Amino acid sequence: MRKALFGLGLSLFLPLLLVVWYLAAVRWAPMDALTIALPQAVRNTISQALVARANFDAKGFPAARRAVKLNPASEDAWTMSCATGVSDGKDMDGALQACSHAASMTDMVFHAQVIAEAYEEAHLPCDGLPVLQKTMGEEKVNNISPIFSVGRLEVTCGQMEAAEKHLRAVVRLREEDLRSDNWEDRPPGSDGPPDTYEKAFRLYLSQARQNLSSLLTLRHKDEEAFRVCRSALGTELKRCSCRFKPRGGVACDYSDTE
Repeated sequence: MRKALFGLGLSLFLPLLLVVWYLAAVRWAPMDALTIALPQAVRNTISQALVARANFDAKGFPAARRAVKLNPASEDAWTMSCATGVSDGKDMDGALQACSHAASMTDMVFHAQVIAEAYEEAHLPCDGLPVLQKTMGEEKVNNISPIFSVGRLEVTCGQMEAAEKHLRAVVRLREEDLRSDNWEDRPPGSDGPPDTYEKAFRLYLSQARQNLSSLLTLRHKDEEAFRVCRSALGTELKRCSCRFKPRGGVACDYSDTE
């Protein structure tokens, strides 16, 4: 009877003990000295929990740093260490080294975007361009956003020929997307709020053309820049020009009179 009661108590106590240990291992940094001596699979589990806990902000940097220590092969951990380390700002050299290491590991668009945003926050936006280019993917309708991000950053970094190629691709893909639903390709000026997919897609195409027109203006291709601007904002316009704004986006000047 005593053995049965002991076995029952042990079966109830051990799961509770494991839960307590797991919570302590995640929440209490001194536990790392014990965790590091455990099998790699256990360390990986705690590392992943720490990554989830870090949450991409400065307060999460200690958790991200611990995650890297427990699993140096984790791309998630290095990416989180990059993002939170730059936000924390107390060891920028170490944070940028984490970004460089994460960039060398990743083939994921999401991780590349996180790394590029960290470089931008560190006032080194062009250092994030190679990882975005590496992970950009093919020129397909379902891959427009990464191509656009690369094209815009190439403008910032002075890679104008590559930027033109990619911003032209964005326009072509937006046109293809519109045609696939048999929607009319026309400037969205009279559409009203983009409260339907059709209106939203016309707006996306207009924005893509505004960006391309801005780049063509920078490259002194004024005649084509004017044509693209009119296709974006109104084919009857007499004056139409777009330029990139310093902090992103475009500003267009247009009128139906000279």
